[in-house]
Amino acid sequence: MDIDEKVSALYKIRRLDKEEYVLIFDKLIQEIFTDPKPEYVIKLCAVFYDEVYFHEVMYGLIHAIEALAKGENYSCLISLGICNMAEGRDWSKIFIYGILNTKDELMKYPKVLRQLSEEQRRYIVGILQEIKKEDEKKFGERIFWILSEVNG
Repeated sequence: MDIDEKVSALYKIRRLDKEEYVLIFDKLIQEIFTDPKPEYVIKLCAVFYDEVYFHEVMYGLIHAIEALAKGENYSCLISLGICNMAEGRDWSKIFIYGILNTKDELMKYPKVLRQLSEEQRRYIVGILQEIKKEDEKKFGERIFWILSEVNG
């Protein structure tokens, strides 16, 4: 099975509404790591689904994606992946929290956002604004800084 077939299989069972899907899901993620490539991040992000039955399994997917994206292009790969998470918007916030809480990634983020298409940037800015509304005290200043740098 190639990466597209694995992602397709993950996508089909992503609701995890049957217990046997959990084992299949985990096995497919492990198989992807037999030949891990950073570009898999974007494809794998499409698997996220907000109404999943076994949330803890999705956290495994988050860790897998973070491991694939590690390095200089982390924020960029994660951002492109987030734009591929239309049905997993709540999960996308977890990745953005990670960026907001990591000084090096936070400092790079305005540049990353400027490199995205207008549509992609608007999508992520919308998520940033949701996070700001939910926890202005903790993230307000960081998000304000990011947006002011992007719109600079």
